[in-house]
Amino acid sequence: MVFVSQFEYNNEISDDWDLEICTFDHDGSETTSSGLELSPTVDELVNRSVDYGARNGDPITFDMTLIHKNGSDRYFNRDEIRELTRWLLTPNVHWLKLYDQEYEDYWCLGRFTKITKTKFGGNVPALTLTFVSVSSYYYSDIITKTFSVDGNARISIRSLGDEIEGYMYPDMEITMKKEGDVSIKNHLEEEAFSLSNLSNNEIITIDGHNLIMYSNVTGPSLTPKIFGDNFNRHWVKLYKGENIFEADGNFDLTFQYREARRVGEF
Repeated sequence: MVFVSQFEYNNEISDDWDLEICTFDHDGSETTSSGLELSPTVDELVNRSVDYGARNGDPITFDMTLIHKNGSDRYFNRDEIRELTRWLLTPNVHWLKLYDQEYEDYWCLGRFTKITKTKFGGNVPALTLTFVSVSSYYYSDIITKTFSVDGNARISIRSLGDEIEGYMYPDMEITMKKEGDVSIKNHLEEEAFSLSNLSNNEIITIDGHNLIMYSNVTGPSLTPKIFGDNFNRHWVKLYKGENIFEADGNFDLTFQYREARRVGEF
C-alpha cells in the first residue's frame, strides 16, 4: 500500500488527532481488493455465445494502520479508542480523503467497518482500520465549471474520468437571469436537456447522482415545484473526452462532479 500523509473523514482530519499512517510489524507483502477487475455478466438460461458485457469488480477494501506521531512509546488509551470509535465507526457512509504528497489527492466513498487493536504487554501502540468503499473507484476532488449564457453559448468540458460506463451525470445549478426557457445540448447526443416557463432569478438545482431536480420557486400552497411537461426528462451527461454543449437561454450555469480514478490499491 502507498502511504498517504494524512486522511480526512466525517468532517475531521487525522492530523488533528496526532495520528500517522504506517505499516506495523509487517513483512512487506499484502493482498487487498484493488477495484481493477471486471466480472463478465452471464446468464446460464440463454445462448452462451452472446456477450453480455462486464461489470465492475468488488468494491475497494483496505486496511490503514495508525500510530501516534513523533513517539513510538506513546500508546492508545481506552478513552482515545472510544473517541476514535465515535469519529470513525458511523452507520452512514462518508467521503474519505486520502492526502498524497506525490500525486493528486483521492477520495473514496464508504465507511470504516472495524478497528483492530495491536497489543504489546497490555499496551496498544497501533490501531488498524478496515475501510469498505461503496464502489470500485477512487474519485478526484470536486471539479467546478461555471459559465454564463446570454442568448446562446458554446461550452466545452473535457472529462478525464475512468468510469466504465463511459459517462456520468454531473450536479448542476441553473440561475435564471430573465424569464424563459433553458436548452443544453451535448453534441454527442441527439436530444437536448430542456426546461421551459422558468421565472427570473429562479434557481434550479440538479442532483446528478440521484437524477432529482429542485427549484427555489414553490408550487401551490408552498409545495415543492413540479416541473411536469416543462421538463423533457432528458438529463445532461458528461462523456469521456471532449464534450461540446450548445446552450440557449439567459442563465448562469455551474457543473460540479468528481471524476472516477481507477488507480488500484492506494
